Amino acid sequence: LVVSDEEDSNINIRDYPSTENSKVVGQFKFKGGNFYEVNVTYRSASTDIINGDEEYWYYISNDTVSGWIFGSYLVFSAEDEGGDYDYATYDGREEGATAPGQ
Repeated sequence: LVVSDEEDSNINIRDYPSTENSKVVGQFKFKGGNFYEVNVTYRSASTDIINGDEEYWYYISNDTVSGWIFGSYLVFSAEDEGGDYDYATYDGREEGATAPGQ
């Protein structure tokens, strides 16, 4: 999977799958249509709506950062689309549970 944004921007990587009550633990910086390859380990159990886009959050990692990213920034390759993903579903902050990476 790749993280991509056509505009020059910074995309935040968070310690929890939400824009509320989460800390930014890293950023992907975009300029001129570059992209970052990532591995996906978890998907949030429910969707969220940000800027009109309804998507899941995904726990991603690469050589430089790991954390949660909103799904509208992920680009699934043709082989990924509609396929079986090798990730677990994360149900949220249950008693005694922590998000991956915390």
